[in-house]
Amino acid sequence: MVLNNFSQGIQNYNESKYNEAIKFLDLAIVENNKNPGVYFYKGCALKNLKKYKEAIDCFNLCLEIYPKYVNALVEKGYAFLNLGLQAEARQCFDQVVILDPTANRYQQLGLQFLFLGETQMANNYFQKVIQIHPKPVEALIYQGITQIILKNLEKASAIFRNVLELDNQNTIAQCFLGYIFNLQSKLENALEIFKRVIEQDKNQFFGYLFRAQVYLYEKQYKQASEDLEFTLELLQEDKYPFLLNENIKEIQKYILQFQNIQKMSDQLQEQIDNNNNFNQDQKNLAKRFFDKINLTTSQNILQKIDQIFVFNVDKFNITQQLLYSKPQQNLHQISTLLKSILQISKNNDINSNIFEPIQTYLKENSEKASSPNKNQIKKNTSICACNIF
Repeated sequence: MVLNNFSQGIQNYNESKYNEAIKFLDLAIVENNKNPGVYFYKGCALKNLKKYKEAIDCFNLCLEIYPKYVNALVEKGYAFLNLGLQAEARQCFDQVVILDPTANRYQQLGLQFLFLGETQMANNYFQKVIQIHPKPVEALIYQGITQIILKNLEKASAIFRNVLELDNQNTIAQCFLGYIFNLQSKLENALEIFKRVIEQDKNQFFGYLFRAQVYLYEKQYKQASEDLEFTLELLQEDKYPFLLNENIKEIQKYILQFQNIQKMSDQLQEQIDNNNNFNQDQKNLAKRFFDKINLTTSQNILQKIDQIFVFNVDKFNITQQLLYSKPQQNLHQISTLLKSILQISKNNDINSNIFEPIQTYLKENSEKASSPNKNQIKKNTSICACNIF
């Protein structure tokens, strides 16, 4: 079957071949410049190429032909947002909900603002969904997340309990209730919820991730490592479009670092315990080393977990402050301890290769800690949730 230029343009667009799509769509415009869909798809291709002004021009041409082309208004609004023109974007979205005042449309816009960190605006859209949808479970969950971000933990808790009244098997709502307990330092309550969730759904990503967070707070590193192992397996299944790829990669990186360092600690501790040449001072030094490196690597994981959902992490959690208030202190202490441990190990015929995980960790993180990128920190502390269902 031979496709016409418009169809070939759409096919290339769907395959993310945006430049090729534009070539065919331009040919389609020559053939028929009254087809609003051609301008819409060309605008979307340009937007995905980050040519936002050109994209807006295309969406305008589309809307001149067909003013009720709702998706063109939506994409035009997104293009304005990417240019930092929020007032213009909101004008587009106001027109969208006039033309299509449905629950799905309000939720779509709410998610977009949630993703951008416009939490209050997102909350307003989710409230619209709740008003018109007979069973607004998804919107309530997203609204609960916005309340966490807005630091209204009691209100967020009430929303998630409302979800469970509508759907008492909803494991996502249960997990976020546990997450709130965690933020409130009610760790036993949180653990009870996560245990129940995992019994109910052994593939519930949030259950393992948030329970690992509790274990890390309590310095129960073995239990945390086991849950993080499950988390890592689930992340590798690529079932979680609600996480940005960069966040997935960062979480995977820190989990692997933590596990490698755990293995190193266990092996080295065993060798020290079985070596009579170590005196008590040397064993105490080794213990300090293990405690410090476990604390620091777990802080990195805790920070990444919080960055998935919480805007302005430092208001909620000590991990951001621990990592950035004195960025070099922990790493400097670890480096100092490592030098001593290496010397002791050399004197007692312990293979220095065992220290490779921690040496790699120090190398990767020392420069980052000494001069953290402010833009990256700001980016990381913004909401990173998309559709979690």
